[in-house]
Amino acid sequence: MWRKSWWALAWLLTAAACAEPDLGLTIKYERVDGLTRGDRVLMERTEIGRVTDVVYSDAGAFEVKVAIRREFRPAATENSRFTIIADPAAAERRAIEMLQVRPGGVPLADGATVAGAAGYSARLEQFLSGVEQNLEGLQTQLRAFGEELRRIPESEAVRKLEQRLAEFVAPL
Repeated sequence: MWRKSWWALAWLLTAAACAEPDLGLTIKYERVDGLTRGDRVLMERTEIGRVTDVVYSDAGAFEVKVAIRREFRPAATENSRFTIIADPAAAERRAIEMLQVRPGGVPLADGATVAGAAGYSARLEQFLSGVEQNLEGLQTQLRAFGEELRRIPESEAVRKLEQRLAEFVAPL
């Protein structure tokens, strides 16, 4: 009996050691607008973590500690921006919204400190990134169109048109 319990305990400890822990971050803000411990961290209205502490530092800024659940660790990258918003589920509470301003990016390390962002600046950065991607796509399409235009004088239809015009103008 003890032998089975010992193996079960060893297996549980090994599994717990292999499991990736939550991601701990510190976010610095000039103002926290009523954000408190226990408030939610959201991404696209989905709760991905919680505020674990809010302290005012000697440097004159608020340091907000958050824990992002391990299944959302890959979403927290250098391209993430953290803004304080009214919690959509409870208007009297605050929440931190994590926005991806562009796809990809290096994942944030556990214990990293990042600067918090104003909501409008994060949304503007996200919008401009989308515009940049659309402009790159447009540029690619314009290049392809330009290549097609360059090939028109070499086409058989243009040669026939030139021949017909020459035949039409020749009797004059």
